[in-house]
Amino acid sequence: MISVRSWGLASVALCAALVHQTASAEIVVGGGVGMSQLSKYDDVDEGTAYRAFAGYRSSDLPLYFEVQYFDSGDMDIDDVDDVSLSFDGFTAAVGFRLPLSDTGSDILIKGGGYMQDSKLEGPGGSADDDGSGGMLGIGGNWMFTEHFGLNLDVQVLFGVEDFANKEDLTLATVGLVYSFYTD
Repeated sequence: MISVRSWGLASVALCAALVHQTASAEIVVGGGVGMSQLSKYDDVDEGTAYRAFAGYRSSDLPLYFEVQYFDSGDMDIDDVDDVSLSFDGFTAAVGFRLPLSDTGSDILIKGGGYMQDSKLEGPGGSADDDGSGGMLGIGGNWMFTEHFGLNLDVQVLFGVEDFANKEDLTLATVGLVYSFYTD
């Protein structure tokens, strides 16, 4: 059986090849800061999430390709002194792009895969683990000029490894984006 990660990587490769064939395209880079939250834990506080990304989008096709680095920040566990969880890793996603303006503003819906490292830290030391799985996201860019704008992004990483169960990790960020045209 083919894993979610394999399907995600194959989809990314196919769409990257299709987007590369278009005449007018642009590379976008950016980053953001926001919040991170695990799905089913009331006693785990939200973390301060960070992300840096590079994307490739075409003006001829409604496809979007993105890779990113993410960091959930420390997520403190309420009932245990000085113990926190954190996650960091990489995602690769392919998406559908709905252009909103001639300057490059758009809405993006994306899906793909992730690889992450988990860290549990406390007074007794630390533990590390890793995992991978699927992700879905929605976001967009509000471009002030053809090259510079605001990026909004919300994504869910399904089944991150958190030492007890596999829970969904939500990352919501606001940041800046810069666009390089490659006509």
